[in-house]
Amino acid sequence: MSRAHPALVVISVDGATPGFARRFGLFRSAAGHPVAALRSVYPSSTAPSHASILTGAPPARHGVVANRYWEGEDASEIRARQEALASLHPYDRLSLRCPSLLDDLLDQGLSVGAVLFPHTFSRDARHPALESCYCLYAPGRRWTIPWEPGGRQAQLVIPCFGEDLAFRLIPQDNGEPLLVHARQRRPLRSGEPTDVVVTVGREKAISFTLALEEATAQEVVLRQTTAVLVLAAGNRSASDWACGPVVPHSRTVEYTANPAHDFHESPSVAWTTTAALDVVAEGPDVVFIRYNQVDHAQEFLYWQATHGDRDTAAEARRQIETVYRQVADGVDAVRAAVPATCPVVVLSDHGIDWVDTHVRPNRILAELGLTEDLVFQGDSNVCYLYGKRGLSSAERDALERLAGPARIRVLTPAELRARGTWHEGRCGTLALQSGPHAEFQYHQGRLVEQVRSASHGFDPRLHVMDGIWQVLQGPDLPTPPSVVEVADVLRTALTRTGGWKR
Repeated sequence: MSRAHPALVVISVDGATPGFARRFGLFRSAAGHPVAALRSVYPSSTAPSHASILTGAPPARHGVVANRYWEGEDASEIRARQEALASLHPYDRLSLRCPSLLDDLLDQGLSVGAVLFPHTFSRDARHPALESCYCLYAPGRRWTIPWEPGGRQAQLVIPCFGEDLAFRLIPQDNGEPLLVHARQRRPLRSGEPTDVVVTVGREKAISFTLALEEATAQEVVLRQTTAVLVLAAGNRSASDWACGPVVPHSRTVEYTANPAHDFHESPSVAWTTTAALDVVAEGPDVVFIRYNQVDHAQEFLYWQATHGDRDTAAEARRQIETVYRQVADGVDAVRAAVPATCPVVVLSDHGIDWVDTHVRPNRILAELGLTEDLVFQGDSNVCYLYGKRGLSSAERDALERLAGPARIRVLTPAELRARGTWHEGRCGTLALQSGPHAEFQYHQGRLVEQVRSASHGFDPRLHVMDGIWQVLQGPDLPTPPSVVEVADVLRTALTRTGGWKR
């Protein structure tokens, strides 16, 4: 049975670094303790690191070896499943191959509420004491629709997250269209984004804006922003999560110090905070919350902040700081919603590093004529070779010759075991590691491309890959040296507040 308020609140600020947290003076504890560094795992990215936070195990044991991985699928199937929902499984609770803190909590009869926290959500399993939601996002697009002002209505079908969202465009007297979906009727006006939230059954809600860019006598052009998919598990439906006064999507392009993108934050900081406060108000025993916006801001802006000219770097740092402060305000709001005796822990899963090179490992397979049987897939800084066969010694030699100039190194299963990453069946037959300041890309293009980007970094032993650890309030707790020790410290927190039974 839930209590009047949580016994523990855990907040992940994805990608937050000790350097920025200290520089901006954020996440200060009630006792005045400074923000501590928290070492990540290999690969140091969201899904593996959060899995280690919950399980107290390295990827070799919990099995989450990348933000994207496969097991048993052939190359053609992996290539065919390059869409957002197919990438959810590394974040799914059922992906874990060893017990987690979440299992212990539920086994003890404790209730849990979770917002966007990896491995607290599953589409395929339900638990009456677990209330959770998770979000994915898809890029924005433009739509051109044949159109006759004053003529007949037009149809618009937007494929999004595996659903075909059907809209009607009805001409109005002013020549601009009226957007109709189910019972929603919204005018589309030039330059003004119109919020669209569509629920699909009980478990899905899709959220974005549409804006009228151009209307002529022959066609209308609509701009769809980055779309957010809200997935619900528990008693609350996706509509409950997504259809409140704060929409999940952002209405504006963020991170303008990097002009080479049109990303709208997904979900927004405001929506994440609103969802978190709603969960806290329901009084579960333990609450897990994740903000992913700092990670996005750094991925888009960190190169500009560290390598841009004086004005660009200053503006990039200002925009990064703005997002940190927005998230910190959300954390403070959650903290204010629970008693001072409730432990509130803030942590992050990894740091950030700049990137100047994108490498497409599947181009190597194409040059070797191996794409029919084999495919590389994986993370930003490590990828795995999947398929129904391995490489011959001659093919392996050719792969290494092509990989070397592209700043790629072949990792054997033995080397992955030494890094605590090798998990049978999920790491393919061999792995590639990117070099410093390089990361892998899996869409079509040249083998090597010069970019201005950022990523999780290729080696968690580097200090730039450290996350943060801070106990904002509650009893004094030991500082875990790495994400692998976090679960035990959280058990200690529950023991000291009487929320842990053993």
